[in-house]
Amino acid sequence: MNQVDIYIGDYRLDLFQDEEISISLNVQNIQDLSKIFTDFTQSFTVPASRTNNAIFKHYYRVDVFGGFDARLRQDSRIEINSLPFRTGVVQLESIEMHNTQPYAYSLTFYGDVVNLADLFGEDYLYDLDLSAYDHTYDGATIQSGFDQNALFSGDVFYPLMSPVRNWVYNVSSSSDPRHEDDIQFVTGHTGHHHGINYYEVKPAVKVVKLFEAIESKYGISFVGDFMSDTQFNKLFLWAHRYEGYLYDSATAIGWELINFNRTTGGGSVVSPEP
Repeated sequence: MNQVDIYIGDYRLDLFQDEEISISLNVQNIQDLSKIFTDFTQSFTVPASRTNNAIFKHYYRVDVFGGFDARLRQDSRIEINSLPFRTGVVQLESIEMHNTQPYAYSLTFYGDVVNLADLFGEDYLYDLDLSAYDHTYDGATIQSGFDQNALFSGDVFYPLMSPVRNWVYNVSSSSDPRHEDDIQFVTGHTGHHHGINYYEVKPAVKVVKLFEAIESKYGISFVGDFMSDTQFNKLFLWAHRYEGYLYDSATAIGWELINFNRTTGGGSVVSPEP
């Protein structure tokens, strides 16, 4: 038979011998952060013993000054056979009285992260610290960024796609009205040799690095084989938060730090903000 112990802080609670403690181990749905809950227990009771009364500071007595504050969840842990099982918090739900005497405390245990949506609050991806990937935004750097292993050991690269217009290869005519706003790469026609301006591309950041930044900011850990999976490590997030180019023309301007939510001139330092 397994021995279950529940601690609040450094104090072990007395338990009823026949009390059943049911823990729900949730399957997490990462597609909806508001539905990601941690492990929790159904409400269970512990006896109003001398030890537990001291831990809960005789909560049933309104005349005790500086008593237990049931509005705040208390740090807690569960051990099975003296081995750590879960850490989290305990919520005091109510106290049961028999003939004006305390009989039992009703408790609920919640794991460390109650709800990821609560933990993240109103934060966005741009609230993450990605300053390690700041780099010069110019033609030479971006051209090297077409190689997936050139910038930051492959954590940042520039995909060959425009945020504004299509790139068309070998259309029937460079004046075709169907492609009036496109960049046309035409073969077999003298004078129709086209290139692209470097400000027509935006960087992409390796998704696993965003997960690592989330772990660092919020003090959590993502556990699973997906973090080291080869295919997952090939997944990138295109830093295209707002439509349009990073700036309107290649006219050189002074150096300044820019974000992806506004436009500026060439030769600037860019922070890859998703």
